[in-house]
Amino acid sequence: MCNVQIENEYGSYRDVDCGHDYMAHLHDIARSHLGNDVILFTTDGNSLDLLKCGATNNTYATVDFGPTAGLSASTDDFCTFIDLATTPLGMQAAIFAACPEPG
Repeated sequence: MCNVQIENEYGSYRDVDCGHDYMAHLHDIARSHLGNDVILFTTDGNSLDLLKCGATNNTYATVDFGPTAGLSASTDDFCTFIDLATTPLGMQAAIFAACPEPG
């Protein structure tokens, strides 16, 4: 399994119209060079606002958080945001571990 992160915490820059065109462009460039067998993902902070602006269609969204944040508090919004229907099969086990009942 090969995963490629196409952006890091872009959701933090949400005051710039969320940059959905930019994120879609990054996805398209990565997909054209890497093909369909690579899992593309983004990483954002652990809030719905950051996820909504940092994620893009057909790309797996992930979250990061600091060492003082509790796992449950850090994954609550992620579990609400994530859509298992679009989650690559190889990564679904991790979702189930973090989100007993994913959104």
